[in-house]
Amino acid sequence: MYLQHKSSQHTKVLKGKESAYNDERQKLVTDMVTGARTIKSYGWESHYLEKIIAARKGQTWYVFLQGLVGFLGISFFSNGGLIATLAIFIPKWARGEKLDEGISISLMAMIYLIFYSVNSLLYYAMTTL
Repeated sequence: MYLQHKSSQHTKVLKGKESAYNDERQKLVTDMVTGARTIKSYGWESHYLEKIIAARKGQTWYVFLQGLVGFLGISFFSNGGLIATLAIFIPKWARGEKLDEGISISLMAMIYLIFYSVNSLLYYAMTTL
């Protein structure tokens, strides 16, 4: 829950930065459209186009980071139980130990139920604010 909370805080910060780039880009496009005669008469088309492309590149970077943090917050941290199960099983497999079916399934069920209940509490808390 803590990691999901931190990832949503980080997403909020990234969204703010992305919005600043988006506002700058929209301002430049609006300036180009409203001042088309002036821009064309002075030959400033390439200058404005370069500024718009630079703002879009900055905005795209933050959109990518938001997707990455969102993936961590929603998918990776929510499925921590499966990752914990793998962290327990992989060393056993690497040592060549035989996994007892009853113990393995019981372990997976316990870890799944713990993470499921924690995530349920988190989703309930988020939807009742």
